[in-house]
Amino acid sequence: MIRKARMTEVPMIYKMLEISARNGELLPRSLGELYDTIRDFQVYLDEQDQLLGCCALHPTWEDLGEIRSLVVSEKARRQGLGRSL
Repeated sequence: MIRKARMTEVPMIYKMLEISARNGELLPRSLGELYDTIRDFQVYLDEQDQLLGCCALHPTWEDLGEIRSLVVSEKARRQGLGRSL
């Protein structure tokens, strides 16, 4: 299920992004920045409400946006979750 991220999920999103940033897969984001931009985030959850992925769409202009922080957990990759997000 894909839905808007909630404030209570920021620590889980941070952890997921931190792991991928350490692996050189994306740019790191601070915890404060995530709380400031949580309204931009969508999350992908499994049937047990476990966070499997996230993505942010940051509007930059009237009809233009930037995809940020697209990450899918290692165990859920290659299943189309990133494309869905």
